[in-house]
Amino acid sequence: MSKPDKYLVFLSFVGFAIVYAIVASGAIFHHYIPAYGPAVYDQYFLALWNGKVDVPPQVIRYEGHYAPDGTAYVYHGLAPLLTRAALAPFIQIGSVSLAAFSIWFWAVLGTGLYHLMIARWLSRQVDAETPSTLAVQIIFSLGIWLGGPGILLVSNTALYHEPIAVAYAMVAGFLWCALWPRGEGTYALLWRLFMMACFAAVTVHARPSVAVGLYAILCFLSLYHLRLDWRRALLPAAVVMVVLLVSGLAYIGFNAYRMGSGLTMHGSFEAGSIQYGSTFLGLEPVDSVRARSFEENGRFALARILPNLMVYLIDFQFSIITLFITTLHFHLVNAVSGYVRIEGPSIGLVFLWPVWMFLAWQARAHFQRHWSASNIILGGLLLVTVLTLSYATITLRYRFDIWPLIIAIALLGLRKSQARAPDKPIPPAQVTLYGILTAIGVFVSVATAVSYSHNFRYNVFSMEWTDHQCREIMGEIGFDASEHDHLCRRPEHYTF
Repeated sequence: MSKPDKYLVFLSFVGFAIVYAIVASGAIFHHYIPAYGPAVYDQYFLALWNGKVDVPPQVIRYEGHYAPDGTAYVYHGLAPLLTRAALAPFIQIGSVSLAAFSIWFWAVLGTGLYHLMIARWLSRQVDAETPSTLAVQIIFSLGIWLGGPGILLVSNTALYHEPIAVAYAMVAGFLWCALWPRGEGTYALLWRLFMMACFAAVTVHARPSVAVGLYAILCFLSLYHLRLDWRRALLPAAVVMVVLLVSGLAYIGFNAYRMGSGLTMHGSFEAGSIQYGSTFLGLEPVDSVRARSFEENGRFALARILPNLMVYLIDFQFSIITLFITTLHFHLVNAVSGYVRIEGPSIGLVFLWPVWMFLAWQARAHFQRHWSASNIILGGLLLVTVLTLSYATITLRYRFDIWPLIIAIALLGLRKSQARAPDKPIPPAQVTLYGILTAIGVFVSVATAVSYSHNFRYNVFSMEWTDHQCREIMGEIGFDASEHDHLCRRPEHYTF
């Protein structure tokens, strides 16, 4: 990379990190009620520190997963606790919510890595000293920081975004190692695959559905390198398998400890050993449309992929498009795989990330049809996307699980689009097109961030309980007054 490119990446990182911090703090999108679950991971950390795996029901509320005795568990992974562990020696955990900081940290880290990858790829393909190249670098800088997932992540600091933000950063690191120009030799390969395995290992404890794709990539990459030169690849492949196995077994073991089964990641809607909080606490009927769909058709179903893809790509909330899309989706999906909930704001990817979708579209003619490392990477990311599309809920935050496939293909498109004219300026028409698409994406993303900042705040599901409300709820579902003190215990504070 040239010096101007390096300076631009650095200044973008610092400047937009500050912008993200202002947004995450609520200074711009001010609300009177905090986003749902600001203390959940803080209390989760304190519980584990004290040798427990449950949290106060008053903290997790309807999003908890409950044992019959009212013990509340967090079904989300442990990875977001990394920020608490890093800060524990310096602050009193539980005295202030660390949710906003945690989401900000991972969003900035992930977006910074994606920006660096984009800038590096661009600088390697075209003449870096021309004004048009600098213009495109500036355009893509704005496009990734204000027209990518990062700005949407920090706009809403609800519980759900912590594991997604961790996975966003981990996949960025994973792709950095996978796509970055690399050296030769056993130790270069060992270091690269080991780092990729570490990123995948953390992702297991953030977003298992994303980790499935990363695991698949590493397994097939190991086979690919063993086939090329088994002597050079044997040690790296063995190390990768050990890291993946340890992380996977740790995840299964922890699930078995808290849920009673290693393969049980969450409770069911029906009464049982572990039950989802909305039905356990009486907010949602056991036989609700959503509950029946989950129990009868499964959380993942292949029949949902194409109809859900239609929504994820071209929906545009509060427009005639939404009326057509949701009506068609309802009739297509309900007949074969049950009810699918669509949460707003629902914005299609072609409107949300148009420049990256365009670059991905440009790459369509350049896919290799043979066994290659790039095809393995894209295949694993496609697996993640398929799992996301087959799920029984469509929501904005799940679009961030589709992002890695889009940006990986976009990088390929960026490389191939310039390969025909290396070391030549980017044509002005192409610069203009990139600028227009980026401007659209930034406008839609920022507008969506403003709208999304209101989610998970102003409804019964999200709002905090008072002590009196907690005791009323516990009494209504059958717990004696003698049990209320324990079930409605206050959150903990602890100084390390």
